[in-house]
Amino acid sequence: MLFHTPVELPTAHATIYPDTPLLLIGSCFSDEIGGLLAMNKLNVLANPFGVLFNPLSIFDIVEKAILQQNIDNQLFVNRKELWLHFGLHSDFSELDKDVLAQKIQTQLAQVHHFLTQKQPTIYLFITFGTAWVYRHQATGQFVANCHKMPAQAFTKELLSVATIVENYLKLAEILPENVKTVLTVSPVRHTKDTLPLNSVSKAVLRLACHEIVEKCPNVLYFPAYEIVTDELRDYRFYAKDLIHPNEQAIEYVFKQFEKVFFAPETQQFVTQWGQLRQQLAHQSFHPTTTEHQQFLKNLLQKLTTLQKEYPYKDFSAEITRVKNQILF
Repeated sequence: MLFHTPVELPTAHATIYPDTPLLLIGSCFSDEIGGLLAMNKLNVLANPFGVLFNPLSIFDIVEKAILQQNIDNQLFVNRKELWLHFGLHSDFSELDKDVLAQKIQTQLAQVHHFLTQKQPTIYLFITFGTAWVYRHQATGQFVANCHKMPAQAFTKELLSVATIVENYLKLAEILPENVKTVLTVSPVRHTKDTLPLNSVSKAVLRLACHEIVEKCPNVLYFPAYEIVTDELRDYRFYAKDLIHPNEQAIEYVFKQFEKVFFAPETQQFVTQWGQLRQQLAHQSFHPTTTEHQQFLKNLLQKLTTLQKEYPYKDFSAEITRVKNQILF
């Protein structure tokens, strides 16, 4: 039960169909929503460069992908025998610098292909995490991740609203016409900045989103931040750390996401697949009984039918799994 006035949801400027490409990039909140979209077998690519928190790092990596540019060689760093890159999350690490560079370029190529598909609409969801950024003193460039290098190698700065807006507008100039951008602000508090300075950061991000939407009619703001902090302002909607939204909160935000973006066809598909997913999760204490074997045969028929209805979806793993359980 919610105790507060629900956040007013926007009217979508385009609609997600079962085959619509969805690229999510930004904070860990993109991982959460991206995971739910993937679980529902939608055409999603979530955080292909790992978690990125600040707007400039997000814009920079998307620009490089679209323009097929090489990653900045100055920003490679070696720490404890591992090579990393200041422009990406520490998920990207290798013992060999050239291997890491190739891995990053492969990922850039994948994102380029994803954003340049011949589809009516491609969604680019960008989730801002913080307006606080770190400038690498040796190169003068902002970094996405300091990779636990000495603090004296960086200076901490607060991005201005104008800087964020200006850099998004530059990115918008090179985005393909069929790419629709949706901006969100992560509801996760960056307590290391202190709560007062976290509030300053979120205020900057929220105002930047507002100005971008005002300047760009094809950009939409989805109020994930407001849903969590206003509708779900009770700590029972948070994980044990009292910082990250828990599973119940994420599922609630996802339901609001569905209301805004999912076409009726997508709602129908997600409902159908959700019912089959529940049946796939069923564990029988007596798998050899005639009743359970018939249950499996019925489930296999449903999966096969769904595969025929949506040939561009892949249900092969689920179909094989059920087939292997059928004994007679």
